[in-house]
Amino acid sequence: MNKTKIRYYSFIFGYIKCFQMKFFKKLLKIIIGLLVLFLVGVWLFSKTYHPNYNDEIKIKNLSEEVSIYFDDIGVPHIYAKNQKDAYMALGYVHAQDRLWQMELIRRIASGRLSEIFGEKLLGTDLFFSGLGLVENANEVACWNNGKSNAMCMLRKSGVFLDQDLDLDQIYQVLLN
Repeated sequence: MNKTKIRYYSFIFGYIKCFQMKFFKKLLKIIIGLLVLFLVGVWLFSKTYHPNYNDEIKIKNLSEEVSIYFDDIGVPHIYAKNQKDAYMALGYVHAQDRLWQMELIRRIASGRLSEIFGEKLLGTDLFFSGLGLVENANEVACWNNGKSNAMCMLRKSGVFLDQDLDLDQIYQVLLN
């Protein structure tokens, strides 16, 4: 081989090596950037989306002050001056700790899990919708007296703090 061919081959291989190294560096930078972005996202999620046990919040529909104390193992103790505020605080505590569980059970009972988890759960949805749990629950709710329905509505208003319910009318049912 003569020298011009050798130089030509080494120039091509050097160019390919240089191209591979630049590509590898860019790929490494992208991977590190995505990893840092993922870790920052996980850190922010862990700092913001967890129950608040040590703070004071204001709930618009409470008539008097309510204290909720969480003991060493996380059991809430609700201290309220009236039933209305106690049931609202109970709903708030349930939603704070178990909103995902409450939503999942609601979807299981009505046979709507596949809306979240996909078509693999269609068989489960058919089974639970065939049981008629929602219809039976509605029928049993009609049997209850006004007081138990009022208690449920007050608890529900604690779960859905934004919902505008006529709480005074509901509370009057509790008093009667």
